[in-house]
Amino acid sequence: MISRLPVPSPLAENGLPQSKSAYDQSLMRQLNVGLKGLWPLQETSGTTLKDSLGVGDATITGTATVGQAGPTDFIPYSVNFNTGYATTGYSQVNLIKYSMACWFKTTATSGMVFGGRTSVGVGSLSTFFGTDGGGGGGNGRPRLVADGNSLAIGYSTIATYNDGNWHHGVWVCDTASGLSMSNGHMRIYIDGAFVAGVTQDGAGAQNAPFSSGGAMQIAANGRGTETLVCNLAMVSVWERVLSEKEAAWLYRCATGANR
Repeated sequence: MISRLPVPSPLAENGLPQSKSAYDQSLMRQLNVGLKGLWPLQETSGTTLKDSLGVGDATITGTATVGQAGPTDFIPYSVNFNTGYATTGYSQVNLIKYSMACWFKTTATSGMVFGGRTSVGVGSLSTFFGTDGGGGGGNGRPRLVADGNSLAIGYSTIATYNDGNWHHGVWVCDTASGLSMSNGHMRIYIDGAFVAGVTQDGAGAQNAPFSSGGAMQIAANGRGTETLVCNLAMVSVWERVLSEKEAAWLYRCATGANR
């Protein structure tokens, strides 16, 4: 029998109050090892998106609407990123192990979920929708790439998830120093389960470790472009590899299935 993480309820966990912040407090207590940023996106006003770790809030630029409907009763709000994006206080520095997770809803075929390509020749581990090409390409498949100038080495799901429904995604890089993303040390989990994917090698090559060279952006590529029209909630990042069990826990916790 496969054991589960001890989560009786996402709201009652550790006696937390029945509030909109209970989910992210629970997440920080259960999966706090290696956690570097957690932006719940539960604001109902303003242009500042709080980082629950207190490390670096995100600031909205352009058209983005807070206080939109969230994915579940346990995560009641989300932010609709139209042509806007948010710049966080987090930068990738010499990464070889990395995980990023969020709830997303979109019908767009391409665009960044979380990126940090801030200047020519400087890349990042970026999560987005689409295949190779300008603006992230095209067909609504979640993807993880080493994203830099004239290169896009990464991994993509086979299935598309730009169906206008809420989904939970976890993007994982599990490589080693000196190895390229093209070695296939990548995994993507959608709605708590590992999904089949393919390695996609673009132009150029880039070996771990990876650095963004500047602040990572939510719904943009680090330069305020290649934005994704979407709703997002619970954007979180770890500088370690989340396990399959932990990816499933994140999904079950937000849906109340652990009760």
